[in-house]
Amino acid sequence: MWQDWLITSVQWIFTISLLLIIRDKDKKPPFLPSIITSVGVYLISFAFATLGLWLSFLSALIMATEWAIIAYQRYRLDRKERRY
Repeated sequence: MWQDWLITSVQWIFTISLLLIIRDKDKKPPFLPSIITSVGVYLISFAFATLGLWLSFLSALIMATEWAIIAYQRYRLDRKERRY
């Protein structure tokens, strides 16, 4: 399906851009929006799987995991800032 390829292509652009946020040690988006985005994208990936859009499912799963990593990194930064 062409829709699967289109969705996957756009999601990979987002996925690559999120790598830049993950690699940055000091600048992260706020914790709560990161968690909400992660959960939302996990739900979207489930919807893609039920539609048989397997490439979209995989790329959404990776993107949701990246948002979860970013949320964890933000959580660690917030804890570090509170100590000082």
